[in-house]
Amino acid sequence: MADDRMDVGNSNLLKRLNRSKILSLILERGTVSRSELIRHSGLNQSTISRIVDEFIKAGLVHEHSKDESVPMGRKPANLSIKKEGKIIGVIIINPSIVDIAVCDITGSVLKHVKLQMDKDEPENLLKIYAAKLREILVPFEADLMGVGVTVPGNVSSETGIVLDDQYLKWHNVEARKIVQSELDCRVVVESDAKAGALAQLCFAPEARDYSNFVFVLVDYGVWGGIIVKNRLYSGHKNMAGQFGSILVPVQESENGCCLASELDNLASETAIVSRYKELSSLTLAEDIDLSTRLIVFNGQNGDDAAIQSLKEAALYLGKGLAYINNTYAPEKIFVAGKITQLWDMVFPQISEQVDKYSHDCSKPATDLVAPSSLVWASFEGATAMVLQDIFASYKVVYRHPTWHDWAQWK
Repeated sequence: MADDRMDVGNSNLLKRLNRSKILSLILERGTVSRSELIRHSGLNQSTISRIVDEFIKAGLVHEHSKDESVPMGRKPANLSIKKEGKIIGVIIINPSIVDIAVCDITGSVLKHVKLQMDKDEPENLLKIYAAKLREILVPFEADLMGVGVTVPGNVSSETGIVLDDQYLKWHNVEARKIVQSELDCRVVVESDAKAGALAQLCFAPEARDYSNFVFVLVDYGVWGGIIVKNRLYSGHKNMAGQFGSILVPVQESENGCCLASELDNLASETAIVSRYKELSSLTLAEDIDLSTRLIVFNGQNGDDAAIQSLKEAALYLGKGLAYINNTYAPEKIFVAGKITQLWDMVFPQISEQVDKYSHDCSKPATDLVAPSSLVWASFEGATAMVLQDIFASYKVVYRHPTWHDWAQWK
């Protein structure tokens, strides 16, 4: 499939930002007239007309009558997203499960399959995943805007190379090149957490008023994405957001000495599962994702071992968030992951530690830390990655996929 990039060659950044602004308004409002776009965007009529006409021609937007009952004359028209016009492919690679899906431009899942993560060379695996995506794309007549690929580890988003992934045991894998050779389209590769940060910026309504925030994903490890002035900050060699390596105190003595461990070892899903195995006689699956889901479910149903495991992870997570706050001084810290399904239970532990270890006491944890509304950060992030790559601006949409969209696939 051909690359779907709207702008050819070295297009003007301002034009791409204007496109992003208009697309955001249409997505946010559902339906909107051209005059409303002029009023809310601050752009002039000719700019709005040019961009809207481009969107209509590209199959992103369609124009329809406000009132089909008007029998004669020129009917007032509204614009709305043509959901069936464009699609985005998604490949989410985790240590045990690979999720492959087709989404529409609003982030809703149209088709989804799961594969077991086999032991093979990463190049062969990526070709298998791309082939599976190509297979499920067959029934769709819409144009493929691109494919978003996420992995747990460190990625160079510029080159699409998985630099170092301790969870997959992948090193210097040219993921974008391999997937692109199979699908012949735009391919964007990023780490799970950085993709999640983009999704938080693009889709989550609670992030709408913040341009500088930290996104923390509690998964196999504790990973992060940093948003600065509405842009993803990658850092030197794409190493920003390695929050799992933060050292947090485990035992503290009166003389100031303490025993410390990495946040990954204390607050990740891997740590939660390990702690639960020590406290419970229940046999868990080897898969960390499935085991964590079971522990969360048990916690919701009053299992003491599950509750203790989750609360202890929350305590250490709170210490880690305090150090993140001290280092980056963000406007907000958003936490995502299965642990947030029990937010009312775990937040008191998080809040207490954030307030205790944060240097700035003027902003309590209740104002600083909030759960993300993202249901599946990696999926939504992969969609956001493709959109931002096309439109230059990360703040592309405000329509967030609902639990109804995602529950059938989880």
